[in-house]
Amino acid sequence: MQINDIIKKLKTILETVTENPGSAQEFSDDANIITDIALDSVQMIEFMLEIEENFGIEINFDEIDFSHLTSIRILADYLMTQIPAA
Repeated sequence: MQINDIIKKLKTILETVTENPGSAQEFSDDANIITDIALDSVQMIEFMLEIEENFGIEINFDEIDFSHLTSIRILADYLMTQIPAA
């Protein structure tokens, strides 16, 4: 999976979680998931669960931290290391 595919999928997941149709196109790759998109705690949990389901991974919550959420691109870079090679 390519980085741009991951970014696109993350934006689609964010659009679903925020219940804001069409917003995926508005999200910058550098948008901060916490401050710019402003997910609340319930949305953040739903976002993480959707990531696990959509990418077929289990997020290691001992390893991931807030720095991975400072932009969609940074999170996509982290996920690249977690997604098994096809």
